[in-house]
Amino acid sequence: MRGLARSAWGVSLSVISPFTMMQTNVRIQFANRRAPPMRKPPQQQRSQFLVKNLIEATARVFDRRGLHLTTRDVAEEAGVSVGSLYQYFKNKDELLAALVSQMSTDVALVVTRNLPQRLALDYPTFYKTCLTEIVALVSENLGYRAVARHWHELRTAQAVQAAEQQLMEVARQYMLHHHDEYRPRDLQVSVFIAYNSTVYTVMQYLSLPHPPFGIDRLVEELTEMMSAYMARSGAP
Repeated sequence: MRGLARSAWGVSLSVISPFTMMQTNVRIQFANRRAPPMRKPPQQQRSQFLVKNLIEATARVFDRRGLHLTTRDVAEEAGVSVGSLYQYFKNKDELLAALVSQMSTDVALVVTRNLPQRLALDYPTFYKTCLTEIVALVSENLGYRAVARHWHELRTAQAVQAAEQQLMEVARQYMLHHHDEYRPRDLQVSVFIAYNSTVYTVMQYLSLPHPPFGIDRLVEELTEMMSAYMARSGAP
């Protein structure tokens, strides 16, 4: 019987059964995404620019000082008064949450770009394509690299949990789409292992000041490892 499976973040999927996907119709509803927590959402163009400037300043200060950053540090970096900052963010936790929320949105945009076509790819190509683009996004952004360095300390943040749920949902949908090839004994377990094996390894790598090998090697090795895991999952 044809039904409709809907993810928590706006991906709707027409399916024949709980395990076989007939057609993928992707609708990413960023308008419904939870906005970064702030005291007063910016309405005017000038205030929107100020908030953007504050988040960018947070990224630079976070890169230098880590979790020791203060609201005064961020205000000075942005070239505004602390009072102006407090109009929109009541403390440094809200500034960091806004930065992580921005990263979450950017990662979701990267992973879900041309998602119906990506879901049709063989697993090594699908995995390597997504991983390469995510790593490039994070490694080229000072603030996102700082988030990677402090990922474990930020895990309780709502924005971090939202990013994790989004990426795990994409992994789950891929396995559903290729259920005839990959028949895991427990879909939830397989998604959990695939996601966390990747994220913990990548975040650990990006947190190193001097990684022992290049990023291309990391992507190649992870692709080989996860492809072997998926092949085992598909074994009768």
